[in-house]
Amino acid sequence: MKRFLLIIIATCLFSVGRLFAQDASDIENAFQKANLSLMSDQISSSVDLILPSEDSSVNRDECVNLVTRFLRSVSPKDFSIIHQGNRGETKFMVCSLTTARGNYRVHLLFKKVNTQYLISQIRIEPSNE
Repeated sequence: MKRFLLIIIATCLFSVGRLFAQDASDIENAFQKANLSLMSDQISSSVDLILPSEDSSVNRDECVNLVTRFLRSVSPKDFSIIHQGNRGETKFMVCSLTTARGNYRVHLLFKKVNTQYLISQIRIEPSNE
């Protein structure tokens, strides 16, 4: 019985990890191509957005437009996930964005909405690295 329970738990954890890995791939692709519409299905209907020139709550479409505009203005060269984790009903990613205009730290906060995790906060700040 213990063995069966361990197999069930391991399967659930593996499935959640795979789903988050696919989300990570979509996010990396969207940031590298400076096109957040490639991941708009992972963005909540309302997002706290913090950019070097913007700090407000916006709807999904505004978020996609503002972040895409920002990314195109800085010309992304590389985007990588440094760290990701979870706590309760939230997940997060800390990422590094290398651009033609400098380096940025990107923080993404996901909150559980029904059965999926959606991005509820995007923070992009200049990095000293």
